[in-house]
Amino acid sequence: MGIPHLTRHLLPYAKDVLLAGEKQREGDDSIQLVVIDGPSLVYHVFQRLLSNSNTKLEVLDAQPTCDEVSLGVMVYLLQLKLLGVKVTKICFDGALPITKRKIRLCRLEKSRKKLEQFHLQNRLGFAKPDDSIRSTVDPTKVLQSRVIPIRYNGLPENPFMVSTVFEDLRKRWNKANILMAVQDAFYFNHCEIGEQDFPWAAITVMVPGEADAECARMSRLTGAAVLTNDSDLLLHDLGSYGSVLFLDSVELSEWDPSRPTDSKVKARRLCPASLSRRLGIRSVRYFAYELSQNPQFGLSELIRRSRENCDFLDLAPDYQHFLEDYDYEPNSRAIAQHPQDLDPRISEIFLQFLRFGYMGEAVSWADVHLCAQIHAVLYSLRILKQLLGLVTVTEEPVLRLKSEIAALPPLHVMMRPRREMTREYPEDSSVEKALQRFFLLSGQHVQSDDEMQPPYFSPEGSALQHQGSPKSNCVKHVHRSKSNLYEILSPE
Repeated sequence: MGIPHLTRHLLPYAKDVLLAGEKQREGDDSIQLVVIDGPSLVYHVFQRLLSNSNTKLEVLDAQPTCDEVSLGVMVYLLQLKLLGVKVTKICFDGALPITKRKIRLCRLEKSRKKLEQFHLQNRLGFAKPDDSIRSTVDPTKVLQSRVIPIRYNGLPENPFMVSTVFEDLRKRWNKANILMAVQDAFYFNHCEIGEQDFPWAAITVMVPGEADAECARMSRLTGAAVLTNDSDLLLHDLGSYGSVLFLDSVELSEWDPSRPTDSKVKARRLCPASLSRRLGIRSVRYFAYELSQNPQFGLSELIRRSRENCDFLDLAPDYQHFLEDYDYEPNSRAIAQHPQDLDPRISEIFLQFLRFGYMGEAVSWADVHLCAQIHAVLYSLRILKQLLGLVTVTEEPVLRLKSEIAALPPLHVMMRPRREMTREYPEDSSVEKALQRFFLLSGQHVQSDDEMQPPYFSPEGSALQHQGSPKSNCVKHVHRSKSNLYEILSPE
C-alpha cells in the first residue's frame, strides 16, 4: 500500500526518462529493461480506462469490465514491446503471509467503505444499460493521463480483474488473439510481437507473498526499472542501479496509430541509491521511517532527522520491525514451486490446506473455515447449474459450461459431515498425499509409481525434475478420468 505522502515528498527529485529500446533523442535517458508490479499495473489501467469512460454511461456501466482491463493491460505491454522495451518479469501476489493480516484487513475495510458509500449515493438503483455506446481500447486510453469524471469518483474496482489479467497473460493473449483484438486500433508489423506465441506467458509469475520483493530482486540483479505505483519499492534493496518508474507518471505522446513505433513514452524515474546521496542520508529507509512516525513534518525536517537519527535508529527495535517487510527476499526455488495456475485467493486456500487441512486429534477453526469455504464454492456451482437449467440457450460457451458442471454430485454428497470425511483418510494419510492423488488423477496422463510426487514439492523441499529420469522405464499405469472432486480425492 505504501507509506502515505512518501511519493509526494520524493517525486520532485525524479528524473524524466524515455521508455525506449534505444536512445531516441540526444540528451534523453532511456529505460530499456523493466520488471512490472502486476497488480499495480492492473489497478492503474483500470483507473485510466475509467477516466476515459463515456460520461453518458450509467455509473454502474462505466466500471471497466474484466475483459476491458485485460485488453488494456495487453495493449500497454504491446506498446512497450513495439518500442523495444524488454519486460523481464510481471509479478503477481500469491498467498499473503500471516504477518500481512493487518494490511489485508485494512484493504478489505477500505473496499467495504467504498461499496457502502457507492450504495448510499445510488439508493434508487440504475437505468437500463445503453447498448448503443461502444468503447474501444488503444494505447491512448492506457498510456495517457486524464482526470476521472466527478460522477465516477469512488466507483469500486472490479474484484476479479487482477485474477483475470494474470490468467489471460498466461493463457489468452497469443499472437492470434492479440492481432484480432487490436486490428482496428493501430497497425504494426506482426513480426514485432516476437517469436513466442504467448509473448508474456513465461514471464508472468505468481510469487509467494507480495510481488514487491520479487520485483526488487529482479531490479537488483538486472538493473531493471520497476514499473509500479507502490512507493514501498523505494525501500527495498534495488542495488546501485535499480530504480522505480511510477505508473502515474507514464505518458504517451506523438501517437499515430499507423506508426506506433514512432511514438514517445515518458516516465519519471527515482533511483533510491542516487536519491540517498542527493539528500545526504545513508538510505531512503531512514526518511520513510521518520515520515511514518512524523507525518506532520516538512521535507527539510524529515531530511534533518534522517541524517541525525540514523545511528540511533539502527539499534531501535521499532525501526528493525519496520524494515522486516523490505528485507524479505523470496527464494527463486520457492517461486518455481509456487502453484502458477491458481487465483491469489485460491492460492491462499491451497497453502492453508497444506498447513491445516487435516483431521487430527483436535480440529481447529482453520479446519472449520476451510470446510465452509469448500462448501460455499460447491454450492455456488450448484446454484449456477440450476439457473442454467431454467433457460434455453444455444450459445456454445454456455452449452460447454452446462456440460462441465453437469457432473456435480447431489447435495447430500456435497455437504457431508466431517466425521464422514475423516473416515475416508487413514490416520497416516497426509494432506500432501491427498494433493498428490488429486494432481495425479485430475491430469488424465500416465505416470510411473516413482513419479507420484506432487508437482510443487518433493520430500526434500526442492523442485521436481521429471525429465530424463532414469526411472522412466518403470511399469506405468493408466488412471481413468474422474467425474468430480469427490471421486478424485476418495480412495480407490
